[in-house]
Amino acid sequence: MDESFSNLPESAMELMRRMASENKRLRIENKGLFKKVRELSLLYDMSQMLNESSESQYFYQSILKLALKVTDSEAGGIFLVNPASNQLVLKVSLGEIEPGILRWLSEIPNDVGRLLVHGKVRELIYDEPLLQEFQRRDSYIKSVLFFPLIFSRETIGLGFVMHRHQEYSNHSAHYGEDLKFLTTLAQQASMIAELNRLKFEHKSQQLYFKTITALTEAIDAKDMYTAGHSQRVAEISTSIAYELGLSQKEIDTIHYGALLHDIGKIGIPESILNKKGRLTDEEFFNIKRHPVIGTNILRSIDFLDDALYIVHYHHERFDGKGYPEGIKGEEIPFMARIACVADAWDAMTSNRSYRKALPVKAAIEELEKNKGTQFDPYIINTLQKGSFIQLKKI
Repeated sequence: MDESFSNLPESAMELMRRMASENKRLRIENKGLFKKVRELSLLYDMSQMLNESSESQYFYQSILKLALKVTDSEAGGIFLVNPASNQLVLKVSLGEIEPGILRWLSEIPNDVGRLLVHGKVRELIYDEPLLQEFQRRDSYIKSVLFFPLIFSRETIGLGFVMHRHQEYSNHSAHYGEDLKFLTTLAQQASMIAELNRLKFEHKSQQLYFKTITALTEAIDAKDMYTAGHSQRVAEISTSIAYELGLSQKEIDTIHYGALLHDIGKIGIPESILNKKGRLTDEEFFNIKRHPVIGTNILRSIDFLDDALYIVHYHHERFDGKGYPEGIKGEEIPFMARIACVADAWDAMTSNRSYRKALPVKAAIEELEKNKGTQFDPYIINTLQKGSFIQLKKI
């Protein structure tokens, strides 16, 4: 302590010591508060920037900007994994990065796991062999942090940030706080990206569904006697599916498949569809092509993969005398067997070119009569025990 304070009374000396101790404590607390404010500020920035960046390129650019900011790094990049080749494809990069580094990372085959540790943020410092691979291409690199982008438990991307200085003393390694911030950023970015993906898929499905609805209306319009048939079969099929206790996912699949079951009729001449008399063998052969035509039309739409079984097999019979494959019993997909019953029910209870609609009681009798031949007995027996027999034509 300064000599000028040596002559102070003991009580004053004690007071000075307490004040010095208190000042030290306040400095530590202020430092902690400053750190907490910075952390909250960065987390707020994360939320704002990521939520505002729905466009794919800007979204990943925002992630990288925040990663550089939270780690006080000078350069970095984000790669996405190509699922076909399992190689890294550069999405965005910022800062001064040697092209050789980006090329090297993009050429690492099937080795994303080696760049991470158990799917978590990984730091490369000092004499690590992987860091030396970076430094061999750029001697100014002092340390590197890798962070994964994990959507639905699958690593679909890899980001990295790095300290790059001419002088080693500037800061050679990242700090523990950097890893914590980067982990938080990666988790939040992954969650928002997953939500964006789900929104995109939902919008895509809505677009597909509008297209599907327009197509089914166009098909129904070709046949003056079956207007609304596709929609009714979809509603009847889902009613049967509920009666049978199927899951919501299965019910959705049945709805799509039943709505589209006759889509292949777009390739059948209207003269055949609207013919009032009996069809010739050649005309009936043409009609029997529509399940295959429909399957080919819809084959490229990913989210309808399961529904294709309904489109393709809804005219198969339980006794094996149906078409197009002539399979029987449980060889026929269960959802197609449901759609078969719904299709027949609407056909029986609707006016057709060759006959008037049957009364509901007569239609129920037809279901019973053809149980085990045209229809799956389990489905018919279940419906007779439930409330479906009260269903009237919609």
